[in-house]
Amino acid sequence: MKKISILLMSLFLLNGLMAQVFYGQKADEKIQGTSMVRLDEKSQTPNYIEFRGGHEINVTQIDSWLKKVFNLPENTGFLELNRSQDRMGYTHIRYRQTVNNVPVHDAMFLIHIRGNKVTSINGNIFKEAAQNYNKSLSEQQALQYALNKVGAQVYKWQVSSEEQWIKQNNDDPNASFYPTASMEIIRNKNNAQYRLAYKFNIYAHEPMSRADIFVDAKNGDILFVNDKIHHQDTLGTAFTKFSGTQPITTDLYNGSFRLRESGRGNGVETFDMNNGTSYGSAVDFIDADNSWNNVNASKDEVATDAHWGMEMTYDYYWNRYNRNSIDGNGFKLKGYIHYSTNYVNAYWNGQVMTFGDGNSSIHPLVSLDIVGHEITHGLTSNTADLDYQDESGAMNEGYSDVFGTSIEHYGKTGNWTLGEDINYIMRSMSNPKSKGDPDTYHGINYYLGTADNGGVHTNSGVLNHWFYLASEGGSGVNDNLDTFQVVGVGIDTAAAVAYRTLTVYLTNTSQYADARFYSIKAAVDLYGPCSPTVAAVTDAFYAVGIGGKYVNGVHAEFSTDITDFCAPPAAVSFKNTSNNGINYLWDFGDGISSTAFEPTHTYNNYGSYTVKLVTYGGTCGTDSMIKSEYISVDTANPCLVFMPLSGSQTLTLCDGLLFDDGGTGDYSNNTQVSTTIAPLGASAITLTFTSFDFESNYDFLKIYNGTSTNSPLIGSYDGPNLPNGGTIIANSGAVTIEQITDGGLVKAGFIAQWHCTMPSVPPVTDFFADDTNSCQGVVFFQDYTANGPTAWLWEFGDGNTSTFRNPTHTYTNNGNYTVKLTTTNAYGSNDITKASYITINKPSTPYAPNKSICNSGVINLTAASSGTIRWFDSKTSNTVIDTGATFTTPNLSQSTSYWLEAFIAKPLKSAAKPNKTGPGSVLNYKQSLIFDVYKAIVLDSVTIHTTSAGTRTISLKSNTGSTLATKSVTVINGANTVYLGFSIPKGNDYALEGQNMFRNNAGVSYPYTLNGILSVKKSSASSNPLDYYYYFYDWKVREPECVSDRVEVYAYINTVAPVADFAMTNNDPYIDFNDQSTNPGANTWDFGDGNSTAIGSPTHLYLQNGTYTVTLNVDNGCGTGTKTKSVTIGQATGIQQTEDLSGIKLYPNPTNGKAYLDLGTHTEFELLNIYDFTGKLVEQIKLNSSIQKVKLDLSNLSSGMYLIRLSSENTYKELKLIITAE
Repeated sequence: MKKISILLMSLFLLNGLMAQVFYGQKADEKIQGTSMVRLDEKSQTPNYIEFRGGHEINVTQIDSWLKKVFNLPENTGFLELNRSQDRMGYTHIRYRQTVNNVPVHDAMFLIHIRGNKVTSINGNIFKEAAQNYNKSLSEQQALQYALNKVGAQVYKWQVSSEEQWIKQNNDDPNASFYPTASMEIIRNKNNAQYRLAYKFNIYAHEPMSRADIFVDAKNGDILFVNDKIHHQDTLGTAFTKFSGTQPITTDLYNGSFRLRESGRGNGVETFDMNNGTSYGSAVDFIDADNSWNNVNASKDEVATDAHWGMEMTYDYYWNRYNRNSIDGNGFKLKGYIHYSTNYVNAYWNGQVMTFGDGNSSIHPLVSLDIVGHEITHGLTSNTADLDYQDESGAMNEGYSDVFGTSIEHYGKTGNWTLGEDINYIMRSMSNPKSKGDPDTYHGINYYLGTADNGGVHTNSGVLNHWFYLASEGGSGVNDNLDTFQVVGVGIDTAAAVAYRTLTVYLTNTSQYADARFYSIKAAVDLYGPCSPTVAAVTDAFYAVGIGGKYVNGVHAEFSTDITDFCAPPAAVSFKNTSNNGINYLWDFGDGISSTAFEPTHTYNNYGSYTVKLVTYGGTCGTDSMIKSEYISVDTANPCLVFMPLSGSQTLTLCDGLLFDDGGTGDYSNNTQVSTTIAPLGASAITLTFTSFDFESNYDFLKIYNGTSTNSPLIGSYDGPNLPNGGTIIANSGAVTIEQITDGGLVKAGFIAQWHCTMPSVPPVTDFFADDTNSCQGVVFFQDYTANGPTAWLWEFGDGNTSTFRNPTHTYTNNGNYTVKLTTTNAYGSNDITKASYITINKPSTPYAPNKSICNSGVINLTAASSGTIRWFDSKTSNTVIDTGATFTTPNLSQSTSYWLEAFIAKPLKSAAKPNKTGPGSVLNYKQSLIFDVYKAIVLDSVTIHTTSAGTRTISLKSNTGSTLATKSVTVINGANTVYLGFSIPKGNDYALEGQNMFRNNAGVSYPYTLNGILSVKKSSASSNPLDYYYYFYDWKVREPECVSDRVEVYAYINTVAPVADFAMTNNDPYIDFNDQSTNPGANTWDFGDGNSTAIGSPTHLYLQNGTYTVTLNVDNGCGTGTKTKSVTIGQATGIQQTEDLSGIKLYPNPTNGKAYLDLGTHTEFELLNIYDFTGKLVEQIKLNSSIQKVKLDLSNLSSGMYLIRLSSENTYKELKLIITAE
């Protein structure tokens, strides 16, 4: 495509008739990724778009792409009318724009596809048609307005034989001529306003007429009458009726032959109306021996002229263009002969051909060119569907003349007049003026009035004469006093161009300027640029007063977006913008050459290189371009870096140029990538943007002051303006650039130069953590130190350190932690301490003693812990089998283990728009809300509103369009709270999608932000996304729950009594006891010092020296077992209860089960034991010197007094805690 751009540019520098056309860079500025854009001369909206090679869009993206490029609102749709494939491998799909599913009459367009890629688009799309319309008239009221307009005496549906015929013809017992309305939106030609209209197809029997009548649904005005009877001129002249002896195909029926056949498409059939006007009364022509020499006074011999003419027309389109009848699907061709009396006419009525017998001087209108002409009206109605009014109507007639004449040349010896075989020449293509028609656009004889639908039969002379000149050639001076000379290319070649123009490019409202533009495009498609056909087509239009002369020649031109590189290897992608080239020769200046159209060459050495391109155009000539020292590879040049195609990257260079991921082209769809620039020791990074263009409201560049996207956000940028006026400074010494794009339109992206500043003073330390109150224990720390530190020392408050710049640390114990960071550079050190900065509040690991029974049965397992208990049947299972402190097993016959964990659920919070207050309605389109998540959340539920019961599907999608979660729910009419349970990690531009639910179309105020959690930013509407709010109200969200480690508990089934045993590990004065019983069960320990516990394998602290008798009692349901051992303690000397209570606080006390123990400065304690009033140990917590505050959750314990014992090697402290019922 790029090879023809300059040629076509010269062809479109026309007079005021022509639309404006942009090429190359100018086209790309209009619409990103295009090589040619043509704008409508009146509306200045694109009506032809051709994509640059490599920038074609996927056919699945066409809807969203069109809506964004044309800024179409949400109620716009696209209705496929038909599709076809040509011999060049292209698929052409014809659409009509809709508004609220109502077609827009004037808005027809085509997309042209090859290999699932859209290569070009042409036709009309109108944003201004997308309005909200109302109707005041009923269909019956509107029909009466339409009938008043027609004013016929009799209509087809009032004739019983015609009603019977339409049922038979359509093979539909319910078919009728009675008009039923469809709704269309059409422009009122008097004031250019779009109106909602009833469209009726009204077929009058007497006087005969057929038209689509458009009635304003508001006031009954007749907006447009589109005649469906396409006919010849009705002049009283004579003609002959012979085409010589020709073979035809018939069929044998009941012993006689009739003019019907089934070998061509779905058939060709010819009927006798016997000078009547009712199709239902028509009969077959019959012949006994299939030798159709049926000359008689009724002129029945002309039936074979019509039948053979229809066969030749079918053969022409099949053999020339591989088209199976006029609709491409074998449409049955029917001809009706002997219509009415003294009827000098032939016409296509949208379904069949009808031929009159003429009068005393004009013979029946069944000549081959007339038959071909009428059938071609059917081809036009199945392709471009040119409105039968003004210029489009003249072209409708003109193309019928073009192909009527071409079919005549195909079937017999042809000529350049229409109707000579009926003894009256109606039009001359070689000399239109001889029959009173124009041969020049707006020249002599050109009709500008309202008769004949705006002169459709007269002004067709312009297209007719163009076709003659393109075929046969000619020279002279036209009515504009332009001297022309056309070298013809023959009727077959010219007809091929006309056929492609009509069937592939034109739309229902096309004008003569469009015919010229797309005829040249078709000639290039078929025969190549700079071909004789392109010249003939262009010069023939110039001869009839449309457009300029053909300009021949070759022009060599090339460029590249990047010419300077800091080091080899340097890969350079060259753009070839030559025109009319066929072959190319590149000299890269380093001894390497190439014949590729657009090569990418790698320079492997430092130096400056001169590049030359020679463009060979065959008969068009040769041209060359030389650019001296064009490519530079030098250490003095800045280094170039592209954003990654996926993931992230870190750069440590102090200077360079950063591009989006598309480099010098457009950025990619569906990206979330980042680049961190962090030169070691830098105190600041300055970004200077030289270009910037991101799709507004959809694609963003986010810039963070630090080494990750967790750093403080400097700004989020979109649209065409330079961020912050072009300069951004990150004073942390590092900057992170994040590129986020959706799946729609792409733009040129950005280019930014960066430069680092090195410090001359010591650092000023600062940092922050992503979660200062964590129940998971995993915390990410972000350095935010100024003045370029080069070394870091973190002290996390639990005895652990790190020298990473941005470490992630895991705390293993609950408590409050003081964090210190010391940073250093060449000029000194600095530190900052944040006291009690981190709070860890993980659920304590639950405890459940093993239980046992004898033989079989159920067992009640009881657990104790802070938080709520969940029970599982394995360590890795995600299926919860029970919730609560007690779990009753099923009936067991063998020992079974279970697993349990404790969790603390986070509270629900409300987010998004709380209700549907404001205007709106139910919308049955897939649309979304777009939102950011600042920390991991669970979207628990949303509220939706419907007007019908049924199933609705709600989907969560990523910013790349992939589905992350989906849920289908059954809803009732009205408000529905829908549980979703979607787990959503931190991220940007999530989409919550649905359809067929209520949405607001006004009264919206974005963003809807839950501070620190999420922000609903906009809707997915292709235009004005901030004006709509889709579907999902009153979000309930929570942070992920905190979960303890999962532990195992046994339900033992025994058949014999236990044998108690245990081992001891002496860490005097601490003793670790390990149960080693056979046939185990429930344990009870007596430590010999007045303390006991039911913990399976406990640790015990003895406060006094001495020898103690330790007893383990085991009960497994089948019996009991006892084991006694002695332990000697000698290191308890000096362990005394401290009387120093300063700084130790236990509160609240009394409590309902939840309390805090603040140790203050007493961080020497190593163990915390909790005993009930009997001395039984009920909970044990190990401490370390970093823990200052302990959260106690004893809500699982019964009311009473408990002893809190804190102990270390040298001292212990006891406090009393009272638990009361709530």
